[in-house]
Amino acid sequence: MKGQTMKRGKKRIDTRGPLQKLIDREAVANDQSILSVITPEMRAKGTYEGERRIVNNHDPVQRWIASGKLTESQQYAIGYVRRLWEIAGLERSVTANYGNVASGGGCAERRAAIEIDAREDLHRIQDYVPAQYWSVWELVCRFGEPAGVAGSTMGAGGKSAQARSHTIVCFVADIVAMKERL
Repeated sequence: MKGQTMKRGKKRIDTRGPLQKLIDREAVANDQSILSVITPEMRAKGTYEGERRIVNNHDPVQRWIASGKLTESQQYAIGYVRRLWEIAGLERSVTANYGNVASGGGCAERRAAIEIDAREDLHRIQDYVPAQYWSVWELVCRFGEPAGVAGSTMGAGGKSAQARSHTIVCFVADIVAMKERL
């Protein structure tokens, strides 16, 4: 029955040797690479994660992470502060909040204490940098405002405003990472 189709299981027995299997795998990989429409230039721009294209990504922080413009410590600092905003109930909301329900299935007092601690941590972190820098940081990292719009609050708009907001976000993230020992 070698090399023939079995009627019951409908499974085909593979009679190829290891060398032929290797040659076939290389041929398939070569065919797939020819069909790939993702060029190295497109990958370098940071618009792809694996084989998936990032479409309409308006969050500047995600774009900067994808293009490698933020260091790991800066990413940790941004993630840390975003988590504090989430715990404190200050994250960017998509819908209206008609009544706050304590979640977590635990003690309400414990949840309230955790929320108060998160708010105190946020106030402490906010005091690390000047108010104008924190404003740009918050606009970009918390609300996802376009970098050019957020950076224009510190001066002229355009590409220089995008660069300015990126510099401010990097600066504040570095300060947070340093002071919070992330």
